Amino acid sequence: MELNAFDIYLDAKLASGDWAPQFKLNMNTVLDIELGVDGSNRIAIGLVGTPNFHVNFVENYTALPLDEAKLTLAINTVLPMLVPALGHAVGAVEIPSFGGIQLLPRVLSAVGPDHQHLSFSGDLSAAP
Repeated sequence: MELNAFDIYLDAKLASGDWAPQFKLNMNTVLDIELGVDGSNRIAIGLVGTPNFHVNFVENYTALPLDEAKLTLAINTVLPMLVPALGHAVGAVEIPSFGGIQLLPRVLSAVGPDHQHLSFSGDLSAAP
């Protein structure tokens, strides 16, 4: 999966309870994702290998005198050292059951011109 020019906002919670933007990172990433289904009716999502991240630019919304170009360079220097810890991470998404009926996926695949949509087929059965 390739995501280009997506934004991540880092906000701080103020004493008032409101959130204030601190930084915005515009990034590209390439992830090799493996999909499957585990025994408890969940879609398992696993990273294969080490993801690749690149920060295009950082915007500083704070009063700190940080040079955004130098901050971008520093993040891109540090990221390759931190990212290997994410390699082979696995998560799962619950597949809900409705009124005693559950979906048992059989085939999962990424479809679309950029493989950005998840397509799956399966069977409906009584929930155990």
